[in-house]
Amino acid sequence: MSAEATPAEGPPAELAPLRLDGESIVGAGGVFRPERFGGLAYSRECDRFYAMDTKSFRAMRSFTQPTCPAPAGHGESSFVGEFAQRPIPDRPMVVNCLVTAYCPLRCRYCHADDLMGPFRAGESDDDLDRIVRTAELVPAMVAVITGGDPIVRPDRAIHVIERLAESKALVLDTSGAGDIGPLLPAMKAHNVHLRVSLDAASASPNDEVRPIDRRHLPLGTSSHAQALETIRRARRADVRTTVQTVVTSRNEHEAELLRLHDLLVDLGVRHWALHVMVNAGRGAQPRSRRLRPSGESLARLPATVDRLRLEGSPVHVRITRTDQQPNAVILVNNRGDLYAERGGAMGKVKIGSAESSASEIEKAFRATIDLAAHADRYLMRRPATLGRHGDRAAQE
Repeated sequence: MSAEATPAEGPPAELAPLRLDGESIVGAGGVFRPERFGGLAYSRECDRFYAMDTKSFRAMRSFTQPTCPAPAGHGESSFVGEFAQRPIPDRPMVVNCLVTAYCPLRCRYCHADDLMGPFRAGESDDDLDRIVRTAELVPAMVAVITGGDPIVRPDRAIHVIERLAESKALVLDTSGAGDIGPLLPAMKAHNVHLRVSLDAASASPNDEVRPIDRRHLPLGTSSHAQALETIRRARRADVRTTVQTVVTSRNEHEAELLRLHDLLVDLGVRHWALHVMVNAGRGAQPRSRRLRPSGESLARLPATVDRLRLEGSPVHVRITRTDQQPNAVILVNNRGDLYAERGGAMGKVKIGSAESSASEIEKAFRATIDLAAHADRYLMRRPATLGRHGDRAAQE
């Protein structure tokens, strides 16, 4: 049976590597890594992974599509080729690096709060090389520069970007609530993909769940207005940009999401990630329960995304459900220690330190991280060849 994605819908031609053997290959267009099932490719333009069978991975130079595949919603597959079983990578795909514990916002659902609050005091530039060392020891293809918010401490973010750029593709996450200007030259120089958080088309619902921290921003500042300005500046600087939205009870209805989609089209944004609220950090607190989206709304979410695809939306949309996938996320905190996201009341669990050896880091993530759940977070949809009654987790 043919896979859902044909070569014409495959990775862009800019991904074509110089060689297809050995370890990860880092290029201007993306990163490539051989796997037992074939290989993985990551596109810097789309901020997206592809899993390929052996034949497709070896034939990557034959792909002729010059840009990301045509927009396709929930039904778009990240799998190219034929798979006898669910493809699970041997090593992590992504490592998240918290370059600072400070953030200009106090988001009511913040899933990283439990990894920021305890480590703000005493944050030192002496820890930057520890962050880099731990991140380099995690054999991931992509490093996400996050926090806190890198926009608060651009000097720290730039240091980590410059150190990791040769070994991994890079993504930078920000609220946009601040001056993105100091970060743009380094992002351009190292092909960093920018992700800006925005939860609603209008200011009121966005600012309700994403209020400012008055220690960093003056009273009256709108996180919504700040995010829009950051998106516009990034677009003018020709920095590849994704908008990411946390789906909560405040924006779960189709009409609200469609309004936000239309705003993204007007802004020229072509990549949109919908992250279901995670029961972790501040989001796990009792007072945040009313922010959690309903099961009915989440069940309808794929249909909303498919509707956009069928109507010819120019925006690539993906949905992630980390709320259903504990032990799927790997993090390095602002001191250089390694953590796993257990989810729920367990929160983040330390699995390694900045002094750990390469073998200790590998042993830690293999003992803790569910690589199948990790892959499910970053690969869209199961390969069609698994059949309708294949592995349940791969179908969700």
